[in-house]
Formats: sequence, C-alpha cells, structure tokens
Amino acid sequence: MGGFKTRQIEYTIFEVFGLMWSNEISLDKKYEREIEFILGKLNKMKDVSFAVEESKDRTWIYLASVCERQDSVEEEIAEIVETVILTFMKVRFFCEKLNTMPMTHSKCVLICSLVHFDKDFERTIVRKVLSNALDYNLDGLMNFRLRALKDEWQELASVSSRLLDGAGSDDDVYDVSTFITGSDSRRCKIVINGENIKNITEHKTIEVLDVFDDDDFNLINSIVENRPEEIVIENFKLPKSLIAPLKKIAKVVESN
Repeated sequence: MGGFKTRQIEYTIFEVFGLMWSNEISLDKKYEREIEFILGKLNKMKDVSFAVEESKDRTWIYLASVCERQDSVEEEIAEIVETVILTFMKVRFFCEKLNTMPMTHSKCVLICSLVHFDKDFERTIVRKVLSNALDYNLDGLMNFRLRALKDEWQELASVSSRLLDGAGSDDDVYDVSTFITGSDSRRCKIVINGENIKNITEHKTIEVLDVFDDDDFNLINSIVENRPEEIVIENFKLPKSLIAPLKKIAKVVESN
C-alpha cells in the first residue's frame, strides 16, 4: 500500500458510549488497483479515520467517524464502493471474458462501452445491496449478493465474443461496440483542454480513473462513461492514435 499514509482510528470515549460510526471494507489482495483507489479517496475524505490490516490474501480497511456525520460519510463510502464495483471490477470482468490482451484502442472502446452500458439501472441495484449489507466485503458481495448482475455481464460478454469472432479489423470491433450499446443515448458535450476534462453540459470536471495501465485507455474510459455527443479538443493536441477512437465515440471538434 505504498504512497498512502493511513489515518489511524482513535478509539475514544465516543466509541465507548456508542457515539461513533464504524464499518469496514475488505477485499482480496489481488484487487490491488481497487485498494489503491479506495485508499486514495479515503485520504481526501473529511471526518473519517481509517486503518489498514493485511493478511496473506486479504486487505481490511477499518473506518470510523462521529455519528453526527454518519449519513454523509456512508453516502461518500457508498459512492467509492459503487465505483469500485461498477467500473474497476466490471472492467476486470470484461477484460477477462473477452480475452483482450493485448489491448487496443478499439477493444478499449468496446470494453468501456460494455462497462458503462445501462449503468444508471445497475447503480440502483448496487445501492440497494449496499444499504442491506452489514459491511463492505466487496468480492463477497460481487460473488453472492450481486450474482444476478454478474450473470447479465456474462450474457453481454457472450454476445460480444460471438460478434468479435467475425471481426477482422478495428472498424469491425467498433461496429460491435455500436451494435451492443447503440440504444444507450448520448447526452453531453465534453471539452478537453490539456489540463482537465469537463462535461460542460452537466457543469462538472471529469475524473480520469486509473483503471488501465495505459493513459489513453483511462481517458477513453472516462469519456465513454459520460456518453458524449460532442468532444471539443481546445488549444491542445492529442495524438492521432487517440483522435481516431474518440471519433468513434462522438463528434470530435479540434479548436486551436
């Protein structure tokens, strides 16, 4: 867990009298990227202390806060866990099922399209499961409480695999992506200016998550998640290798 300073939980009189909220996040240590993401988010949260414990195969993250902040803290934790499940773990799932090594830009667009397809509906399912969970045993939730969701992912992966069997070029892979997710409506305008990426329709800065080993693929993932209708590249030059796949996602306008 290099690079992160753990804020140790301090057990005080508040906990003794039941005035402290506490919970835990746990997952298999093979989910190293997910663990790094969670710890990075926790380090930025206010009013939350945490400690990390590791065994040979598993990592536990113990959380604590004052009870008066319980609702807002639980909401922030739920957002973190939701991202881990519906982005990080889902990317892993489709990469494994579609055997996408070596990864290409076209395969990345397909993977990300599958990951973010029907996401609003999936958020509802994940939040319901989290609200009924005693703790955040993430791989346990995925393998049991969210089994029906994984079955739907498997069906999407199977359909995609059959279509990919006949794909002989990058254009064919993009066509598979469009066919699978074609009903997913496009909503926004995105501006990339070199310093940040903004969804100007929804007035928010887009976070680029470290989901893949390649910066291009991480950018593609974040753009696909927002389902843009138009991408404006403003006073900034992107490599041609990245412009081409972006043009498969939305209309691209290069503004000098």
